[in-house]
Amino acid sequence: MDRLVVAGDPIGESLSPIIHNAALKEMGLEDRFEYTKKRVKKDRLKFFIEDIRKGKFAGANVTIPHKRDVIEYMDELSDSASAIGAVNTIYKRDRKLIGDNTDSIGFIRSLEDEGVDFRDRTAMVLGAGGAARAVVYALGKKEVKNIIIANRSPDSAERVEDEMRGCINTEISVITIQDVKSKLKDADIVVNTTPVGMKGKLVDQRVIPGNWLSPRTLVVDIVYIPPKTKLLRDAEKRGCKTISGFGMLVHQGAEALERWTGKEVPVKVMKDALLEYLEETHET
Repeated sequence: MDRLVVAGDPIGESLSPIIHNAALKEMGLEDRFEYTKKRVKKDRLKFFIEDIRKGKFAGANVTIPHKRDVIEYMDELSDSASAIGAVNTIYKRDRKLIGDNTDSIGFIRSLEDEGVDFRDRTAMVLGAGGAARAVVYALGKKEVKNIIIANRSPDSAERVEDEMRGCINTEISVITIQDVKSKLKDADIVVNTTPVGMKGKLVDQRVIPGNWLSPRTLVVDIVYIPPKTKLLRDAEKRGCKTISGFGMLVHQGAEALERWTGKEVPVKVMKDALLEYLEETHET
């Protein structure tokens, strides 16, 4: 049986095995593939990649903190991985290891599921980490009109701006968190790419006050546990349409699974499996 794996440190909270194994069963591939998770410390990353080369794993997802570090071990990068500067999916082609990034397309498809129109829109992205790079790249490829990157550290945001300018044609600007309130009036879409609101010590925090939001604004949070963060609950009270990170998780996983198997992936089955798990664990 071929093993697929998600690697990170820590890795205990990953929900990827739930959605991938549900899809593999539906596809009739449960006897050929098994998807598991593996804790890989930074000093063992090189050896983990060698295990993929040797065939111990047929493919891999990579999560925090390894998305940038694995790049040096790849033979080739996809356009998205090269532009974003991070790899979350590794697959083999012609004995080469290909580093890909499916976060960007996963993000866009989660919005497309909700009928979001990107034309002539201004988007504000909160945060300037790896997830922000994926979101900015994705929005730029959909040719939104403007992207505003808001971050506590302007230096980090400016680095994202500089890196993305060579990859997308969308106008990009940088502001600090202190300027968010005044600029929100220009934003049609607001995306939180920070971990604020995530299950744990950050769950009761919000990245911006809800009363800053306009009811016409679409508010997206890439956090998926809980599916409704404090930001999204506040946004709904303001009358905003909201989208959680639930769909992004599923779609990025589906894209990875398609690369490994070469087959069409049942996205709805993955969504249903994740929702069932969250309901059973009272995460919804």
